[in-house]
Amino acid sequence: MDPWLEITLQRWFPKIGRHSAQDHPHAGVRKLISEQISKQGFYSVNMESFGSKPVILVPHLYNPNYQDERLFHNHNYFELAYVYRGECVHATKENTVRLHQGDAILMNPHVLHWMYTEHPQDVVFNIMLSKEIFQSDVFPCMTDNRLLFHFFLDYFYQLNKLDDSLTFPHSPKHPIEPLIKLMVEEFIEDDLCYDSVIKAHCIQLFAYLARVYRERYASTDADVELNQTVIHLIYHMQQHLRQLSLESLAEAFHYSPSHVSRLFRTRLGKSYTEVLNSLRIQTAKSLLETTSLPMGEIADSIGVNDTSYLNKIFKKKYGLTPLQYRKQFQQEP
Repeated sequence: MDPWLEITLQRWFPKIGRHSAQDHPHAGVRKLISEQISKQGFYSVNMESFGSKPVILVPHLYNPNYQDERLFHNHNYFELAYVYRGECVHATKENTVRLHQGDAILMNPHVLHWMYTEHPQDVVFNIMLSKEIFQSDVFPCMTDNRLLFHFFLDYFYQLNKLDDSLTFPHSPKHPIEPLIKLMVEEFIEDDLCYDSVIKAHCIQLFAYLARVYRERYASTDADVELNQTVIHLIYHMQQHLRQLSLESLAEAFHYSPSHVSRLFRTRLGKSYTEVLNSLRIQTAKSLLETTSLPMGEIADSIGVNDTSYLNKIFKKKYGLTPLQYRKQFQQEP
């Protein structure tokens, strides 16, 4: 074991404890996880259970029983796993990826997955990143990389159908290990201005990851400008769903309606109506999960005058009516 890692783990474990999620020290949490696995075959993890920080770093612990315990889980945060030493395996229900030293993998929130190491000497760092830090700080900086731009756009607005994870192979030209180590040390120190420093590290980290893909997914200056324009259009739409039309959107940005339609079609492969309905459905879903508002008020808040139309577009997306979805969500552990 290298000296930096040995010293770091000695300082790290008292801060986070030596327990993994499935071996949590609190009996109630262990029981809840066991019940979830028995009932649905996986368990769910919320970032809030680890504290209130926007970025949390934990070492991935070797589990000698990994072959017997297929601990599939999901969570409500983005997760970046970095292989510091050795190897690890990342598995979903559809495929399995073996990662080697220096590789990293980024997972969207809610993707069902399982990660394990096969040897005690394998070392993996897990970086948990809140959705809020991505949406406010990281995502706006990713417009010059097509792959990352669409990856985050897909999660936040459900506008593209892409994979739920991205793998970043080790790149000697763009090494991220020094930055990962800085983030680990910053998390352990928890010093003054931690949030600001860790956010700055996150932006730098994803800039480096974007460079790994730059040669493969090159973007021109025109691409960057158009991607930024699309983000501004979507933000405006989100804030004005109650009273929004293609004409009012175009007027707010001094474009013609046909130009706005063409932007959505060329940058996202979607029509204006498809983008609008995606935003409406996402907003309605959030209100169903977090409020007790009746359907009429939810429909009105997203600019839909007819609740039957809301039922139609919501069921097309999720296979359930809004009321059925709310009932199912409230019954989940």
